[in-house]
Parts: sequence; structure tokens; C-alpha cells
Amino acid sequence: MGEARIGVFKKRGKKLAYSSRVIDVYTERILTPGGREVDWVLAEHGGAAAVVAVTENDEIVLVKQYRNTADEYVWEIPAGGLSEGEEPIHCAARELEEETGFKAGHLTYMFAPYSSIGFCTERIHYYLATDLQKGALNLDPDEYLIADTFPLETVLQMINSGEIVDGKTISGVFGYLIMHERGLI
Repeated sequence: MGEARIGVFKKRGKKLAYSSRVIDVYTERILTPGGREVDWVLAEHGGAAAVVAVTENDEIVLVKQYRNTADEYVWEIPAGGLSEGEEPIHCAARELEEETGFKAGHLTYMFAPYSSIGFCTERIHYYLATDLQKGALNLDPDEYLIADTFPLETVLQMINSGEIVDGKTISGVFGYLIMHERGLI
């Protein structure tokens, strides 16, 4: 192994480079432990909640929606951004019903990793939704999607084949699988 290096980084200030309804991008001036000043990019995001919804038949609920990044429709678990001051569990319940028409009888917290810790403050709060009941589909005006259910094995095959490419979905499904198998949820 190489020589370990650790020390104190000091933030000197930040300058707004771009602002939108989703993120604010800053150039942040950092003083390194070695005394060098460097500029790092920081994207500030209000956070999100994502839901691994499992039916009574052990099927996973996915939504297929257009994503500009991929320039195609992709399969994902239901998710959405936190409104200001909103608790992640409430966001998870809201997004599940809005996007799929299902209400969760139980929402169980799973974990909350940063989506891209190298430059973005977004943390995605994952929940397991069970005891699903029919609610009311209520898409945002700019959302065009369909929802469907798939056996877990099919979802794993979709990940393996590259049909599911969304990182949050892959993290959520694998997190659910491991935590469920180990009796943690």
C-alpha cells in the first residue's frame, strides 16, 4: 500500500456558478492540508427519497420514464426530490402513490447514501414499501411514465442485461435483497 495521507481541509468560500430548480452549482475554494488552494466543484441538491415497493406476490414495482441523460425511457424504482422541509418518509410515500398508484401500508427505512459523493450533496433516502394498497395515480404535468410489477429474478436479469441502468434502482434492489436475506428488514 502507498503512504497514507490525511489532514485538515479548510473551506475558504464558494461562488455560485449556476442555479436551477434542481441544483445549485458552486466553485468552492479549498485549502488543502499541504497548504495549496484549489477550486472544487460542488453541486448542492436538496435530497431525494426512493422506494423499493414489494407486492404481496414478492414482485418489485418499477416505473418506466423518459430520462434526458440516457435519451430514452428507463426502468426505475419510484423516487423524487424532497420538497423544502419535507421528511424523507413523507416524500417516499408521496412519490410511490403519485407515480404508481400504490399506497404503502408499511414504509421501512433502509439507508441513505450520497448519490455521487465526489461533487454532489444529494442523499437518497431509501425505503422498503410493503402491504401495498391501491391509491390514486397523480403524475406531475411533465411526467410521462408507466408502472408495472416484476418478479425479483426478472429485475435482477434486467440489471444484469443492462436493461436497468439507473444507479439508484440498482442500489435499492441490491440493498433490499441483501438486507432481506439477512433479516435486517
